Amino acid sequence: MTVDVRPSAESLPLEPVAREPLGDGRVERVDPAGDGAYARARCVLRGAAPETRYELRLLVHPFDPTCSNAPLATAPTPLRTDDAGDAAADAVFRDEDVPAAFRGADHGIRWEVVRDGAPVYASGCAAVRLS
Repeated sequence: MTVDVRPSAESLPLEPVAREPLGDGRVERVDPAGDGAYARARCVLRGAAPETRYELRLLVHPFDPTCSNAPLATAPTPLRTDDAGDAAADAVFRDEDVPAAFRGADHGIRWEVVRDGAPVYASGCAAVRLS
């Protein structure tokens, strides 16, 4: 299985939504490289709060590539910055994580980085087609 991600979703910048420092943040599509994953994404933070625990969440807007309907959140991926405020983590999605009804359809996705249950960084909306 593959994920057909439109060019706008190849790398999505993260922007602060709270009073958190951030030099640069993004979520990039990574090819699964035959490791049994359906899809893989890498979150990179530079210049965020040092020594801080975050969670990365994918928000999926089923059948709505404009992200205007209520999203479904995936299980969070832990993310922890070092003393410079830098971090990277991979979110991996397996075949069984993608409902059959979602395949062959367009959806909207957004990414959030959450601290203590509240979003601190977020991406814009990107349209994806799951195959």
